[in-house]
Amino acid sequence: MNRIATERKRLDLTQEELAEKLNISQKSISKYETGARKPSFETLTEMAKLFNVSTDYLLGVSDSRTGNNGPFFDTPFPRRTIGSAIRFWIGKTGLGDDEVAEMLGISEELLQSYYSGESMPLDTLMKLSEICEVSTDCLLGLREKTRPKQDGKYPFRFDPEISRRLKDQMQRMGESYSQIADGIGIEEGEVFDFFEYGFVPHIAVFAQIVEHFLVSSDFLLNRTGSTLTVQEDEEELLRSYRALNSKSKTMALSRIYELEREESLVAAKNRYLDSEGKSLPSNGTEGQNKIQR
Repeated sequence: MNRIATERKRLDLTQEELAEKLNISQKSISKYETGARKPSFETLTEMAKLFNVSTDYLLGVSDSRTGNNGPFFDTPFPRRTIGSAIRFWIGKTGLGDDEVAEMLGISEELLQSYYSGESMPLDTLMKLSEICEVSTDCLLGLREKTRPKQDGKYPFRFDPEISRRLKDQMQRMGESYSQIADGIGIEEGEVFDFFEYGFVPHIAVFAQIVEHFLVSSDFLLNRTGSTLTVQEDEEELLRSYRALNSKSKTMALSRIYELEREESLVAAKNRYLDSEGKSLPSNGTEGQNKIQR
């Protein structure tokens, strides 16, 4: 049996009760226990504390309930939340809050509000990445050591258009971060990190979000303006179309529009035919607009 389930039952907790203690959804607990998903580091650490066991034990890495560092080991770097991570890396610069705020073009009060967990805009996060000389995933508390620069820039620079498209889909469905998280069985913070900063905890999560919104992954990743996914039987046709020159593409599209009009006319005509192709009897409504004498 999954060790998370074993420890939960040892404490005589239901999935709902454990979820409440960890401030996550019951669906997340269920997925952890079936092995469909692994908990985030923060959730794993909190569970280890609650169960009084090592995180290695919960993950099945070790058979020792206590591990080498006592009942549970803590994060090796002094931060778990975004706010504490930002404070940590700014502290490494040796700059004061007033100096950093001036470099960011914001007030010192606004900077300090980020320490308390207020959402930092993506452009501000990227500027702070350069000031602190660490990649943005470090600033978000998702990584202990910075990633090296690539072509003079730190990696993981999220396209704002992706964020906009994700939020548009969320608004279209009338959902919140917590509703999406519950719908696909992950933590609300993971949804937030993806929508705001582009960090996906696992590719399977992104696949679930694509399926949840019923749009193509290329659309969400700003690779195309079309929300449609290409079906298997359409792929060869699409390849052939792309191989055409501009004039031939125009001719092909014209023919497609003609076929669409023809099908519309046929569909309209068929509305007045029965299964044997005979005209349906009139319901008498076509004469309603005539002036009765």
